[in-house]
Amino acid sequence: MASGVHTRMEFESVLRSAQPDLSVLPRNALTKVLRDANIASTLVPVLSTDIKRSLRLLTPAPGVLIEVAIDFGEIRSGLRREKLCELELELKQGPVTALFDLALQLAELHPLELEQHSKAERGYALYDAQFSVPQKAAAVRLTRRMSAGRLRIGIEHPGELRQPRLG
Repeated sequence: MASGVHTRMEFESVLRSAQPDLSVLPRNALTKVLRDANIASTLVPVLSTDIKRSLRLLTPAPGVLIEVAIDFGEIRSGLRREKLCELELELKQGPVTALFDLALQLAELHPLELEQHSKAERGYALYDAQFSVPQKAAAVRLTRRMSAGRLRIGIEHPGELRQPRLG
């Protein structure tokens, strides 16, 4: 992620059954391990999604193409569920600033929140939560002079703001 824009390695394929066809994965070092028969036979599903998606292509300016997806549904892992209704913007062509311009226009019209985590990450979090023990949050040191970005990091990832103690 850079400046709030995510760049993820994604691969989409139609599933013909509940068992994914790993042979359709792109051929590279990262996916080679998944195509190994011994490893592939041990894979089990830990999450699923049930999403209804509506797609539109927008051309807000010459040379700019943005895919707008509206997703509605839920992410599941075991007995845990997370409902979702989200708007996803994907820049297909043009400068990244066009994406921010559209996002700002939409935010003026509707109450929107930025979601930093992919559906897969959220599904894995649901899966992991089945095995974790609740923990008390650590104290966070925030100051009035912190920028909005540092404030958000301090709240979401308090360990990243901790200062080393000297002597």
